Amino acid sequence: MWVRVRRLTIIALLFTIQGASAVAKDPPSLLSERDTFFTDFQLGVSSGSGPSESRGWQTPPKEPFSQKLLVVPRVVLAIPKFVLNLIFQPLLALGRVIQKHAVIEHVMDFLYNDSRTLGIVPTAKLASGVGLSGGAKLKYKSKPHGKGGNEAHLETRWGKYRHHFYEAAYEGKVFEGMPIRFSSRARLESYPLLRFYGYGDVDTGKNGPLLGPRDSNVFTRYREDRFLAVLKGEIETETESEFLKPGFSLIYNDRDYAGKIGNHNPDPSIEKVYNPSQIKGFSQNVKTLEVTGDLELDFVDYPGQPSEGHEFSGFFGGVPTQSGIGYFHYGFEEKVFINLYRKNRVLLLRGMLEAVDGSEERLPFFALPRLGGANRLRGYPTDRFRDERVGVGTLEYHYPVHQYVMGELFFEGGTFSKTYSDLGSDWKFGGGFGFLIGTKEDLKFKLDFAYGDGYQFSLSLNPTEAFYRRERQL
Repeated sequence: MWVRVRRLTIIALLFTIQGASAVAKDPPSLLSERDTFFTDFQLGVSSGSGPSESRGWQTPPKEPFSQKLLVVPRVVLAIPKFVLNLIFQPLLALGRVIQKHAVIEHVMDFLYNDSRTLGIVPTAKLASGVGLSGGAKLKYKSKPHGKGGNEAHLETRWGKYRHHFYEAAYEGKVFEGMPIRFSSRARLESYPLLRFYGYGDVDTGKNGPLLGPRDSNVFTRYREDRFLAVLKGEIETETESEFLKPGFSLIYNDRDYAGKIGNHNPDPSIEKVYNPSQIKGFSQNVKTLEVTGDLELDFVDYPGQPSEGHEFSGFFGGVPTQSGIGYFHYGFEEKVFINLYRKNRVLLLRGMLEAVDGSEERLPFFALPRLGGANRLRGYPTDRFRDERVGVGTLEYHYPVHQYVMGELFFEGGTFSKTYSDLGSDWKFGGGFGFLIGTKEDLKFKLDFAYGDGYQFSLSLNPTEAFYRRERQL
């Protein structure tokens, strides 16, 4: 037995001496894979006096401080991450099947022509509390695989949320040589289940009838039939980064509220609780033309899921007085992205303010800024609060879950008032978690679960853009 031990000891010593001599003779970059074991531990003669140094081992480097900061979120998010990995395993398997059999390419071949410039695609929208609406869109794009070019579409939808919806839109250059890119749309639509809770947040316990809009907050429904026409212009700058985007908007609305919400809806109609004559713009057919100057600043590193930089968007203008209605309308939003670690742990800070100015006799109820929904104060129903001034602050943390999935934890606060002096005296808070689906270059959609005024679920394209599609707001 002792003979066998001595033999193994001699073999180990020879193997160690051979490895040490290989490190001494050859640069680490030229060593074979067999010898890299020794380079990792830096075998050889050491001048250190400690027990580890005397054996030729180098003291391992200390863990970076940034890694220590991630201990808490890693512990907190360990269980959700494990659950998500289980959930996404079937989806990943499905994705591999789709990729293997080129399912997307076959669907595109069926829906589009050979050059991918013209196609007919199905559309759908899921709205919380009102169900699903679906339809079809005829699309044309002169440059299907790149930016620029001209685009146009015709679209129609039906469903519980929209009784009918017809739209024609165009985007592109109208005059060659002019550095302005235009986008226009015309839309005819009917929304039978819109929400109205009065103005501000006054809860007196009164349920009507004939309440004024500031007497009490009661959940009601109303119907809006509308014709919308929009013309937007964006001045193209000559900078390659395209960080500066000035422009303008002309927004024409022809609104009518004479329609009924339907007998099958259990919620009370606005006429049964509030006095329509005290809600400016509700008892008449209202036509408005809003003119604004717009500005966007983009200083982020990635368009889909930014990891650092900031974005700014703002507008200023209003509705010239016509038929007893006129007001100023303006707003701005600033978002800051802070890279915490490796550009996949990101902190998002957002601040937003929107306001209308004018005499109360000239301010229609549909012009008042609102809070609630996917883009403004998640955790509350769409249009839950409305007043002459509103503001939102957001704190959001992004972390990686999968190659195409980022998780998020968010907390939001919103405030609203009739005057600036009262703005900030009353806050509503909501928070939750969600997932960003897509890549850094292209965010497909965002799924949020929030709690504020009960539990709320939202599926959206741009949840942290308060003025996303502002011109189409109801």
